[in-house]
Amino acid sequence: MKQRILYFAEVWLPALILAACVGTPVQTQAPEPLFPRVEERREYEILDYENREQGADLPEWLSRYMAEGTAGVETLPQYAGSYIFIESDSGTNISALRQWSLGFSLAQDFPRLAAARVQDCLTSAGAGNPERVYGRYFESMIRNVFNARFQGAAKEAECWVYRRYSGDTSAPAQEVYELFIMVRIDREVLKAQLDGVLYRNGNVQASKEQTAAFERLHQVFYERF
Repeated sequence: MKQRILYFAEVWLPALILAACVGTPVQTQAPEPLFPRVEERREYEILDYENREQGADLPEWLSRYMAEGTAGVETLPQYAGSYIFIESDSGTNISALRQWSLGFSLAQDFPRLAAARVQDCLTSAGAGNPERVYGRYFESMIRNVFNARFQGAAKEAECWVYRRYSGDTSAPAQEVYELFIMVRIDREVLKAQLDGVLYRNGNVQASKEQTAAFERLHQVFYERF
């Protein structure tokens, strides 16, 4: 049965822009994000999905993700106590997407997914301008996570869908394959590892206000993560 709902995408583009040295003055305007976030809400129709011909339903995790993002997936009972990360790619050739999936590596890709989520947390807590609120702590924490090695993450599931997006003033109508990979990691396992890398700030220079803001965030970080 065809489904028509609103599309919610959390796409993290791996455009790591680690610029500026420690001693550079703090910018007064928000810089380009290290991991630009792209959110779309376009009406779509699911034309096909993996294993549909065998009578399978669209996986619950993917249906929840498309409607509510990763936060929605984490509310499912089977993922209680876990952090969920979703990686995705799209195109007109499903075979090419399968090759992309085969190249997905937890060792290389999970640190990027974790760093993107840390950035989102800091941006939210920093009222959209974390460089101003946290100074060089912001870049330092993201760099630390991106360069870290994590244990315990597992590729939980993957699924492709074929969707027709309705055209609007900002984008034309299109039909596209999208392949989603779900990664799962125990919350306490990830927290223990993040605590070991987040706050290695070395000789980061920051104002008194930025240092105080950083310390406040430290106390409530995982409530926002």
